[in-house]
Amino acid sequence: MLPRLSDSARLYIGPAQTVLVQNHRGLHARVAVRRETFEPEVDGLLVAVRSELASLPSRTPVHVILSNHLVRYVLVPFSPQVVGTVALGTVARQAFRHVHGPAADGWAVSVSAVGERTRVAAAVDQHLMQGIIDAGRSAGVHFSAIDPLLMDGYNAARPHLFASGWFATVEPGRVTLLRTVDGEWARVVSARCNADWRSTIRQLADREAPWVEPGSDTFCQVAEYAIDDAESSVQPVQRVISLVPSSMPEAA
Repeated sequence: MLPRLSDSARLYIGPAQTVLVQNHRGLHARVAVRRETFEPEVDGLLVAVRSELASLPSRTPVHVILSNHLVRYVLVPFSPQVVGTVALGTVARQAFRHVHGPAADGWAVSVSAVGERTRVAAAVDQHLMQGIIDAGRSAGVHFSAIDPLLMDGYNAARPHLFASGWFATVEPGRVTLLRTVDGEWARVVSARCNADWRSTIRQLADREAPWVEPGSDTFCQVAEYAIDDAESSVQPVQRVISLVPSSMPEAA
């Protein structure tokens, strides 16, 4: 069975669950959501990914969102002497190895193509990444993108972000906080969280503030992924929260 030209899918891949959202457009437009849970280990995750992708018609465009639980980030200073994807990837891998040690040798590393002073590098377990790619090929689907959740949230919020300020993505159990200065990424950190993720964001921002230039320091723009919500479409809800605890309502 072939997909209709307007059909597409988003697949969230987390450490212990996947959420597949199929968008059926046209005369009988509808959204179908499927979930699978598994033990938090790579082999179980890949079994679930293969099952979800195999349920789709061949050639369906699929946007894969990798949970921040599965991704590590590092900022790489840009240098005009480092030319080409391979060379930039080598520098990024060295940066990961400096922080995480020899474990980084087993990671698949990608580097953003934008940034005048810094580039953003993301690392994912190589076995996991290759397994996802192989699952897509076996199912005959087309990956329109494979994005870390931080990048998906940032791209969705980007038209509304200040050049200098705080931005965070939130998903069950994880907060990832980003600081921009004049449109450049200056800091990126992650931390575990509970349901009170606002407090986690405030604590991280307070810890990171001395390392960056002052800017929009009293609030943080947030992309919240309510993955555990039964009706979740793996699309973020955009919020603005105060970094100064108060009784004032937040913007959404």
